[in-house]
Amino acid sequence: MRLNVSQQNALKQVFGNLPGEVFLFGSRVDMNRKGGDIDILWITDIKENRTLKKEMELTIQFQKILDERLDLLILPPVDQMTNSERAFCSSLKIQRLFE
Repeated sequence: MRLNVSQQNALKQVFGNLPGEVFLFGSRVDMNRKGGDIDILWITDIKENRTLKKEMELTIQFQKILDERLDLLILPPVDQMTNSERAFCSSLKIQRLFE
């Protein structure tokens, strides 16, 4: 995973205590690539958290800590995903951020 200490700390502050699972995906999981924004996938079974408003709140919170581009995708657990969401997720190379 290509994240420096500042990026890791900012992600932990914003996403470290959220219910569900948080993953990094996109170019940042490929050690052979350079640059790129930070792509986050948050899987949560709490429907109220899966809103554009929540995405914006978390993105702004992250950018207040660290001025970096962040793309956030919030999805339900696999058993609640639509076929297109499931297909999209299966195409991703992901890495869990927190245990």
